[in-house]
Amino acid sequence: MWMVCMYNIIIGLDLSLTHTGVGIVFNGKRGYFSLIPKKLFGVRRLAWIEQRLESFVVSTSICCAVIEGYSFGSVGRGIFNIGELGGIVQLLLYKHNIYTVVIPPAVVKKFCCGKGNASKEVIVAAYNRLRGTDFTLKDNNEVDALLLVEIIYYYLHRDSTLRSYQIEVIDLLEEKCTVLC
Repeated sequence: MWMVCMYNIIIGLDLSLTHTGVGIVFNGKRGYFSLIPKKLFGVRRLAWIEQRLESFVVSTSICCAVIEGYSFGSVGRGIFNIGELGGIVQLLLYKHNIYTVVIPPAVVKKFCCGKGNASKEVIVAAYNRLRGTDFTLKDNNEVDALLLVEIIYYYLHRDSTLRSYQIEVIDLLEEKCTVLC
């Protein structure tokens, strides 16, 4: 079993250059926010996201960060830009000694709706159905970020309310993910 602390804050990061979703679980309670760097491009945008994340990391007692892995089906110049962002965020977490887990996108999708190739719209709808009407989200970045932290939370705290495909994801998690320390 991974060495993840069980009682402090776990954050999930769905990295994006235009709308990074940040999910938080603290003792079972969920929260989320977004980082949206308006009208910033290139290195300025990377620096803005890094500064916001660092101020959050420094001001909280995060014990674990969970990042959604890269989508290898992506094409174009954006691949390099998102790779730069991923490297900056991973280095930031490393410098602050935050245990980091990278979960592939297909694993996140399967945990949410039982299919590893579901569309963003299907994921958002499935997440809202799972959580009920008191916690309805529209943004797929925030949903993905919350799913990331919930996967680790349920990995640490087994729950009898999980569906069979969610239990399968949890059981295979160590095989499917990369741990960065």
